[in-house]
Amino acid sequence: MVEVQRERKEKEEENRRQAEELKVLMEREERSRREKELSDRNIEAERAAHLETKDSLEILQLQVRDLEAAVAAERSGQQEAQCSLQLLRAQFREVERERSAGTERALQRLQAEFTQCKSDMTVALETERKATSDLSERLEEEKKRHASTVSLLQQAAERQSGAEETFMNVMKRVRETLQQHSSSGEQAAQPAKHDGKQSPAEVLQQLTMTLNTYRTRLEDSNRQVQDQLLAAEKLQEENQLLQQLTSDQKRQADESHQASLRLEEEVTRLRQEGSDWSMQSRGLQEELQREKEERREEIQEITDGFNKESTAQLSLLHCLYQRLLAGCVLLRQPQSILGDFTWKELCDVISEQVDQLTSDLQKAKEKISHLQSVCDRKSVCVRELQRSQECVLSRLEESVRRREEAWSRQHTHTVRHLQSQLQLCRSQCDSHRDQAAALEHRCSSLTSDLSRLQGLLSRSRQESSSFFFACSLVCGALKHAHCCLSALREQKRLLSRRLEDRELLEEQVRRLADALRGEEDKEEEEGRGRRALRRWRRSVCAVLAINRWSSLSRRTTVLFQLDRGRGRICVGGDWSTATQKGPDEAQTDEAPEGVCARWLRSKRLSAIILSSMSDLQGALTNTGSSAPNVISAARSGLSRLLDHLLDQSASSISSVRAKEDPLSRATPRQPDLNTLVSALQQHFLLFSQRLHSAEVERRSLRLEVANLKRGLRHEKDQKVPSERFHSVCEELRQALNREQEAQTLIQEQSKQLQDRVDKMSSEDTETQHTLSQTTQALLDAQKEVGRRERSLRILGKHLSGLQKERRQQEERLQRAEEELGDAAR
Repeated sequence: MVEVQRERKEKEEENRRQAEELKVLMEREERSRREKELSDRNIEAERAAHLETKDSLEILQLQVRDLEAAVAAERSGQQEAQCSLQLLRAQFREVERERSAGTERALQRLQAEFTQCKSDMTVALETERKATSDLSERLEEEKKRHASTVSLLQQAAERQSGAEETFMNVMKRVRETLQQHSSSGEQAAQPAKHDGKQSPAEVLQQLTMTLNTYRTRLEDSNRQVQDQLLAAEKLQEENQLLQQLTSDQKRQADESHQASLRLEEEVTRLRQEGSDWSMQSRGLQEELQREKEERREEIQEITDGFNKESTAQLSLLHCLYQRLLAGCVLLRQPQSILGDFTWKELCDVISEQVDQLTSDLQKAKEKISHLQSVCDRKSVCVRELQRSQECVLSRLEESVRRREEAWSRQHTHTVRHLQSQLQLCRSQCDSHRDQAAALEHRCSSLTSDLSRLQGLLSRSRQESSSFFFACSLVCGALKHAHCCLSALREQKRLLSRRLEDRELLEEQVRRLADALRGEEDKEEEEGRGRRALRRWRRSVCAVLAINRWSSLSRRTTVLFQLDRGRGRICVGGDWSTATQKGPDEAQTDEAPEGVCARWLRSKRLSAIILSSMSDLQGALTNTGSSAPNVISAARSGLSRLLDHLLDQSASSISSVRAKEDPLSRATPRQPDLNTLVSALQQHFLLFSQRLHSAEVERRSLRLEVANLKRGLRHEKDQKVPSERFHSVCEELRQALNREQEAQTLIQEQSKQLQDRVDKMSSEDTETQHTLSQTTQALLDAQKEVGRRERSLRILGKHLSGLQKERRQQEERLQRAEEELGDAAR
């Protein structure tokens, strides 16, 4: 009885202790439920935020695709406009060449006629001298006067011949300079500036003035001859023998007068053509200077655009390189560039742009034809004015004859003035010869500069084409990597699901094995060991994470940061490629701006791209290369580019594995499923043995209990019945099992929550990175559109300049017509 009472007391104490433990477990269960609800709410909020970021990212990607299509259309339009502009310039140069050839032929013809007339005049003068020397002695005084006039005529003829020779030399030199200017105009060379000396137009004007003086002197000589003929006619009445000679002289004088009139007409025409040549030379010089300035501006714009495009391409390649290293791609297959557009839509857009550009070209051609027709009409008007001027000059001949007497008095004064002008003309010819030599030297230097700039432009175009090929190949590789990554993601999802099922089964089996052990002391010791092992594993993981962060911070640097509404985006680079320094100098504090600029201007990256894309560029430039050759060249170029760019991936993976090995060695492996099943079988055998022994004991104890029931019926009302006590114990045991299951479920959910939080954080960082990339691409596209607009403005300015030059030429023609009208009056 004492033993039974002691056992009852012990059972009551155990029941109390179990009740207290049950209360504590219930409180823990409620606390865990609350934490679970809070975690579920947080997960739902994070899911909603992630969906919003995905929607915004899709919208930005659509905008980027639209901008890329617009930029491509703008590029094609600008290229076609440049081609049309080059064709127009070539046509304009051909027209200028034809005009210069026609004017040169006309000048040669006029010079031949002028030499022929001069020879005729010299023959006539010689005949006159012979006729006057045969006069009689009775007219000695007249002979002396005639001899003096003949000597004066000879001096004038010699001076005229010398002046004509100098004029021929000057005209040859002027023609050579004009030819040089025309050839330099084809090469778009800039002429030398005016340095204070007289221009070729002024030299031509002075030459025309000298020709006018020569013409007046010739007219004076003709008038003197006519006077002598009149005197001979008077003497003919006295002497009939000399009448025939005087009549011959008069006839010859008339012929010489007609020849002089023809010469005057030719001189006026030459003067007008000389003025036209001076105006054309000025216009050509101004046009050459403008074209040189426009070439400089175009070259500067091309170099600036190339630098911007190279920086944008380098930044894009850097982003692609980081994404390839990270192994994260956010774009899906249907969201690729030009994925939503069909080939028919693209063809329609391109055909519309081509039609618009052809219409613009047709309008420009119509404008050019209209301007040419206007120029032709102006030339016809000029010719009519020339004809009217010739008529006016023929009318003025009579008035000129009346003034011959007054001009004879000014003969001596004009001779002296002519000598001074000849000396001045010679000095000016020497100075203009020096200017022509300086212009030739300047043209040669400008042609060398132009060839050098053309070489630089071709080299820059080759580099830009190689960068474009590299970008296209890397985009193709990125698409394939995205497909592979999506397939791996699906496989990972299936494997994670199977792993969860396996872990759940292992946990259930382990829980059942632990429940069948029934040894509380062992459970407590194992629980303590597990908790200590978990704490030790957490500390080891923390230490390894700190080491990884420190090594990553030593090997990388933050180039710049972008503050967004949902967080901060950090863009990092590698010290070895960004700073180009040693490992000791890389530890020093350097400004992120300098590191970023040095990373974007990395010559190593550009050299890698150019060297890897050289074969592909050669295959594409060669028109005879077939499609398999192009594909093989593209494959080899992409393999070399990826070999150069991803040479550090193996070292990084090996370092990560080396750092993960201590964790795998430090954490013991979980028991396999076979060991758990074998342990479970052993526990079932032990449980069946214990059950059998318990059944035997139960039968023996049942007899004892039946005997004791008889003596303890009076205490039945005061004490708890055994059935109720057993039911309570069973409920407590079930509650303990439920508590253990709840703890395991809470641990699993906490792990899942931690994994989801990590995944969401990584996705947020990736979305922020893609947003920064899209914003950068949008900025680049805006810059490209601005540059295209500036180029279009420059073309418009060039067209307005051409129109302004046309107006200036028309105004000059009008002024020339007015001057001709004033001269005629």
